Parts: sequence; structure tokens; C-alpha cells
Amino acid sequence: MLFVAQRGIILSPNNMVVNYLDNLKKMFPLLYKIYARIQLHKTWQASDYFIVSFPKSGRTWTMTFLGKYISLYFKTPYYDHFRVKPLWYKGPRLVFSHTGFAHDQFKKGKNLRHALGTNSMARQFERLNKKNIIYIARDPRDVAVSYYFHCKHGGEKDVICMNLEQFVRDKYFGIEVIIMFMNLWMNKRHVFGSFNLIHYEELRKNPREQFKRLLELINIPVKEALLDEAIKFSDFKNMKEREMQKKINAGKDYSDVENPDSYRVRSGKSGGYVEHFNEDTLKYVNSEMRLLDRQYKYGP
Repeated sequence: MLFVAQRGIILSPNNMVVNYLDNLKKMFPLLYKIYARIQLHKTWQASDYFIVSFPKSGRTWTMTFLGKYISLYFKTPYYDHFRVKPLWYKGPRLVFSHTGFAHDQFKKGKNLRHALGTNSMARQFERLNKKNIIYIARDPRDVAVSYYFHCKHGGEKDVICMNLEQFVRDKYFGIEVIIMFMNLWMNKRHVFGSFNLIHYEELRKNPREQFKRLLELINIPVKEALLDEAIKFSDFKNMKEREMQKKINAGKDYSDVENPDSYRVRSGKSGGYVEHFNEDTLKYVNSEMRLLDRQYKYGP
């Protein structure tokens, strides 16, 4: 049995197995940063499957499901942080990514158009040459609403003073950027080893069928009992409770128990945007939808 004491913190064996990356980050932030960069580079090089999405398109939900299913199938501790994998991880070589959406650049006053015009974007797609891409698509109008609440309650200084109508028209954050991102990936599909779409709306409608398809796409054998258990674990209600208990691995925590819109697991509705947009904004977003690649099958 191994115990580590550092800065007055005693780590039990269970904590070391399940939370050792979090503890490493707290105790040795520079070491963690170096470790994370090395592991990320190795992961990109070695990974077979890249699960890509624009923010607020169902990534946390998908990560929760896969994290649970993989832990059940391989009989390892539950772990849903696929960016840096613990040494005992036995699942497929997966990367979850928002590649192409450089949020840090947005904070510096640069938008997606700028990113598309740089060599860095070309290099990122070169690194994905012949990789297998699974794109999680969600209606850009719903994404825009969810992303608005995420940015506003997440302390994004450029968004705090915006209302929703201003946000969806904004050149850095609005629906134009979402559509540009989605079109970018569809236009680049020919350079990948494979390109498969998973629609958020279909996941909501029939999670069992769609998550089973996802497992097949990443070559994990499907066991019906484990599938049911993982779906139950990643159920919307359970995920919301887990977030309230600070058990969701989703970056910084901005949730406010007094404000349901502040949670990452917020509403999850398909088509819920109609409840948020006024008539003029609804006309605007529907007009912008005509620019979205038709292969996504979202109508204006």
C-alpha cells in the first residue's frame, strides 16, 4: 500500500488511483503542465479515433457515457477525462476535441476567420490525416443558446453584458461562427480515414441505438447489460446531480445552485431555441442556417 504526503495532503490508495491527475495538478502545477503536454502530443500521434464537436454539442454527455462503459467493460476505475489518460487506462485510443475552435484566440480579439487563415489550422488538420473522425453535430440554433449561457455564466468578459440577441449576431461567438466551424469539418472530411456523424438530436431521441452505434464505430464490443448501465449512469438527471456534487470532469466550475442556467448540464432540449429567440432573431438564425452544409440535414 502506498501513501503520499505533500503540503499537508494525505492521499489514500483510492484517491491516488482515481484522482491522481487532479492531485498532481494541485501539488505540482508545472510538472502537471509538462506531463499533460507530453501526453497530449503522444495521444494525438497514437490515437485512432477523434470525437469532435463545437462546444455545447453533447461532448460531456458522450464522455460520461464512454467513460462509464469503458470502465465497466475493462473493469477499471471510472474515468471520463480523455485528454490525459491514467496509466491504468485500457480503453481505445480516443481524443475528444474542439479542434478548429481556438477559444483563447477569441479572447485576444481573433475570430475563426483568422484561425482559418493561419498555418496553425492547416498543421492541425495535417496531424489528423487518415485518422477516424466522429463528429457530434447539434442544431446550431440550440448550440448558440446553450453556448450563450455557458459564456455568460462562465465569466466571459465580452459576453457578460450581452443579451442573447446580441450574442447570436456577434462575429466572435455567434451562430455564424458555429456554422463556419461545422462547414470546416465537413469540407475537410476527404482527408480523414473516415468521417461519421452522430446527431445530438438522435442521441436524445434514442440513446440506446446511437450509443451502441458509437461503440461500434470505435470498435468496442457491445454488451447489452453494460450498455444499459452506462446509459443509466449518463442519464440527464443523473448528470445534473453529479454536477451539483462536483463530480463531472468538465474544466472550471461556474455553477450556481441558485441559477439553473449556470450549469453545464442545463436543459438539453432539442429545438428549445424557439423559446429563447424573439421573432427578429428567429428570422436571422433561420436565414443563417441556409449557409450550413446540407449534409448535416438541419433545415432553416
